Amino acid sequence: MIFETERLYLRRLTQDDFGNLCTILQDEIAMYAYEHAFSDTEVQEWLDRQIVRYQMDGFGLWAVLLKGTNTFVGQAGLTMQEIGDGRRVVEIGYLFRQDYWHNGYATEAAQGCKQYAFEILGIPEVYSIIRDNNFASQRVAKRNGMQAVGMMVKHYQGIDMPHILFCVKKDRIERMKPCQLDTCMALWQHGNQQAHAFISEAYWKEAAASVREQLLESEIWVALEGETVRGFVGLQRDYIAGIFVDSSHQGKGVGSRLLTFCQNHHHTLSLEVYEKNERAIRFYRRHGFQIAERHIDDATGQPAYRMTWAENMQA
Repeated sequence: MIFETERLYLRRLTQDDFGNLCTILQDEIAMYAYEHAFSDTEVQEWLDRQIVRYQMDGFGLWAVLLKGTNTFVGQAGLTMQEIGDGRRVVEIGYLFRQDYWHNGYATEAAQGCKQYAFEILGIPEVYSIIRDNNFASQRVAKRNGMQAVGMMVKHYQGIDMPHILFCVKKDRIERMKPCQLDTCMALWQHGNQQAHAFISEAYWKEAAASVREQLLESEIWVALEGETVRGFVGLQRDYIAGIFVDSSHQGKGVGSRLLTFCQNHHHTLSLEVYEKNERAIRFYRRHGFQIAERHIDDATGQPAYRMTWAENMQA
């Protein structure tokens, strides 16, 4: 087994999977992006390529099976692909049996491939190269956190086929650089206005200049996707001054990664959160924080909580 997900497990293809592959590669509907269903010879060549990839690269397209029943439902995996200008990239590919479409299996397998590439193989970025009329596969790529970054044309079966290059880069957390200050300030401004509708926008605008100075003097860690800042956390010793996440990446685990990073590097932590910011309170509680006291914030007159966390403290 290569890896498993909630409902699936992936393993290497073998010659015994020839018949399984035929159910996909010889299905005209499943293969519409290739403009034709494969012959037996083409299926065998496809299978042979994966076996060579296992030997040469250590990865390739793998068989995808349902847990419990061991039913072959498709193939997904990692392959080396040319994208022009002599560049070779790691691509996440997936093809599934038509009778198992619309169950979320492609997304689940693709997300597992991304995690395997990032965490096990240490690959910094992965692509999916998808024909421009293959809208279902494009949706899978987007659900896998990918964004369109370019185009290329493949020449196949005498046809020019435009393909969209989708890409996602491995997230990492590192100290803020001065060149990232403007981005962090924009996240701070938008994040406060979005989360604190009960406080005048003028308050945040007036506070911006002093906050900018504080960011330069504080311990700021940024969450990066490639070189793009997706969020940051500000620390003053064991006090979390705030966590802010790009609105386009909220709900994707960026805030959790930043908070977990802090917990992995501190024995105790504290923070303040407005009582009316119920979403933030739930978020911190999920990560083991407890309400220590309620008070009135001097600057805004709003009720707020001081929340604390300590190693091994029960939430």
